[in-house]
Amino acid sequence: GDVDGDGSDGLVIVDRTGSLWSALDAETRAPIFEDVQWGRPDDIPFLAYLDGDESAEIAVYRLLGGVWFARDPIRGERVISQVNRGGVEGDIPLLHDVTGDGLAEPVIYRPGEAFWYAKGPRTGAAIFRRLEWGLPR
Repeated sequence: GDVDGDGSDGLVIVDRTGSLWSALDAETRAPIFEDVQWGRPDDIPFLAYLDGDESAEIAVYRLLGGVWFARDPIRGERVISQVNRGGVEGDIPLLHDVTGDGLAEPVIYRPGEAFWYAKGPRTGAAIFRRLEWGLPR
């Protein structure tokens, strides 16, 4: 993803043992940022456009409690936190633009029920709840 807003994708690496994020410019291999600590080793890492500033943010989904956290890796500002509380074991998290505004929203797929859940990352308002799509596993 484009983590520095220069219009080209960088290479982002997450060392999950220490929850350290680093990014390199894809062309020059120059560091964009190095060893930014974000999340815990058991969190699921994501990179997505969340705040509309033309650069991607780093995000994690914490399985314990079903909580999202995201921040701008360069400015260090928190973008979202504690959205979609109440996850259950087996939930599949993703960040995807479901509203068509160019910004990703936190989405949860619950395979045991074949239901999808999404909330706005800034307001916490439900975009859809229990949208049935697919077959339960």
